[in-house]
Amino acid sequence: MPDKSIFEKMSPEKRRLIIYGQLNPAYAKYYTRSEAENLLLNGGFINVRIHHRHGYSWTVIGTQPLI
Repeated sequence: MPDKSIFEKMSPEKRRLIIYGQLNPAYAKYYTRSEAENLLLNGGFINVRIHHRHGYSWTVIGTQPLI
């Protein structure tokens, strides 16, 4: 579960934008950590690194090898 202390520090305007953006998208796909990592690994990327923000939002970075 997300840390409420992070959300509570945001202004009401920013909270509305975040909620609206996540609850009302035309399309949304949420990946688990392993799903996000496997997307890159299975796509042939190397040096795959994962960073999380507060344990619930993932950034996955990889290098595409030269062919």
